Amino acid sequence: LPDLAYEILDQRAESHDLLGHFKASLDDLDQMVAKAQEIGDAHLQTRILFRQLFTAGRMGDGKKIHTLAEETKKIGENNDDISIAAAVSLAAGSSHWNLEERAEAQTKFEQALRSYRAAGDREGEANTLQALGSVVLDGGNQELARKYSLDALEIWRTLGYRRGEARARNAWSLTTSDYAQKRDAGEEALEIFISIADLWGQCQMYNNLSLLYGHLGLY
Repeated sequence: LPDLAYEILDQRAESHDLLGHFKASLDDLDQMVAKAQEIGDAHLQTRILFRQLFTAGRMGDGKKIHTLAEETKKIGENNDDISIAAAVSLAAGSSHWNLEERAEAQTKFEQALRSYRAAGDREGEANTLQALGSVVLDGGNQELARKYSLDALEIWRTLGYRRGEARARNAWSLTTSDYAQKRDAGEEALEIFISIADLWGQCQMYNNLSLLYGHLGLY
């Protein structure tokens, strides 16, 4: 099991992420991956690598995303566990998505979704649903993107993960043309981000809501 030093790194990385200090968060996550390697826990490694992928995506660091996808792939080469296979597909999809290869990204995300569901990994399923929602929305399929976002929202609420719930509400707000629904979902997401002290999430929602209210003429 991870030691106290790992737990401290985990909490600090989360704190950095909430404050928007993404480089510092990645540094701590790097140390966490090394500790997971030391104890030979492939599942833990892939979970940390996904956190790194998500953070690198926020930074717009395409090179880091590709490197992390390759690292996840290497873990999968030596492990036939279905959860590991799901993580490999999710990472590969993230790499394709970063390169704007939408069809390839969607294929990999769909593979990941099937594997996470087969493994009963609800957290992995929710993360993949949100990734798929972004891809299909970019392809113009608002209805399917809305379904993925709502499915993810239901899982996050079941798991009690407020940050995931806020992200899913924000994602859902982007799939509707009803401005009242957009406003309500955005305000709900903002309220959650405030309650968990997620400054980056708050900035994102203030920006989205200011654009929405501006469009409605509510200056």
